Amino acid sequence: GYAPRYEALKKQILAKVPSANVTGNAGRTKSFEVKINDQLVYSKLSKGSFPDFEEVVLRVLEVSQGKPVQPVIGMQKS
Repeated sequence: GYAPRYEALKKQILAKVPSANVTGNAGRTKSFEVKINDQLVYSKLSKGSFPDFEEVVLRVLEVSQGKPVQPVIGMQKS
């Protein structure tokens, strides 16, 4: 499963935004979706790859500073 990737992303988010509430749950097969404040910002099903974790962390940091939720564009290199 994708639990190790989720745990790695969670660790990176909490390192930069300790107050973030990071949760994960098993989804559909081959899915890896990222939501910020209940808004979908990235879906592996539609992009075909995992998100760029650094960009995800940046988006969470921006929202924690009061900026609007923005989609994650970057993908991990295969």
